[in-house]
Amino acid sequence: QGIALMVDKKIDIFNPRVIAVMAFIGIVGLGIDAINVNENFVLPGIGLAAFGGILLNMLLVFIENN
Repeated sequence: QGIALMVDKKIDIFNPRVIAVMAFIGIVGLGIDAINVNENFVLPGIGLAAFGGILLNMLLVFIENN
């Protein structure tokens, strides 16, 4: 549904920025099991992928606009 939604909203999925963010989320989300932040908090890989993807997208938009 994710790609279908992006196509329906006419987002350019061949834009290098979009490809980089999707690749980051896919690789980190599938490649990292979990990170122990401390003894009471464990960050799952999909959470890290989502948070990192948001930050990467913000960084790339900032660089693109300057």
